[in-house]
Order: sequence, then structure tokens, then C-alpha cells
Amino acid sequence: MKAACLIGEKKIDFKTVMIPETGPNEVLIKVMKTGICGSDLSTYHGTHPYKKAPTILGHEFAGIISAIGEEVTEYTIGDRVCAAAFANCLVCRYCKKNRLHLCIDKSAFSWRGWDGSFAEYV
Repeated sequence: MKAACLIGEKKIDFKTVMIPETGPNEVLIKVMKTGICGSDLSTYHGTHPYKKAPTILGHEFAGIISAIGEEVTEYTIGDRVCAAAFANCLVCRYCKKNRLHLCIDKSAFSWRGWDGSFAEYV
């Protein structure tokens, strides 16, 4: 797939990369629209506190599910979806109190191996 890859501070290169594999509890989304957020800009400028190059930016997007893992039961191929900015750990003290925005071990696009939506698929 084609992707806009942040390869260094203020350096983006358009590359062909592998389509992400779909794990048993995951879905693969064909990106239809994506936005540019302030955190994408700060990452591009090298000032984001934890997102750094190399990565594929983008976390505000909408698309269509094109593949689902064998344990996914809530969605089907063809469903239209949009993304949350991050995924909660669901086990820290904040998640257990339903204060998900304070999660201390969240995962997010463009960080911890999650490529972002400036690509054909996420």
C-alpha cells in the first residue's frame, strides 16, 4: 500500500509498505478520509512529547472495514467506521474507574508500533 511516512523531523517520504496484518481481535480498515491534527503537526516538527519519526502519522480518520480477525464479533466487512484517538489498557486504576482519558498505558496511532492513517489501510 502507499503511505506518507514521516522519516525525520519535517521530512515525509511517500513509500510502498506492507498492508497491516489483522490479528484475532482486530479489524483492517480501508482509509477513506483522514484529517491532520495538531499532534500530527507537532510530531512532524519534532516537538511531540512521545510520537517520533519514523512513523506514519494520522489518527483522525474514517473508513470501511475490509478484513476482520476471527474473534471479532461486533463488526462485519463493509461496515463504515471512524477511529478513536487511542486505545485504553482497561486495567490501570483510571480505566477501572471509567476515567479512560487518564489511562496510563494507552496505545495510539503513530506510536508503539501502530501506524497511522496517512496510508491506504490501518
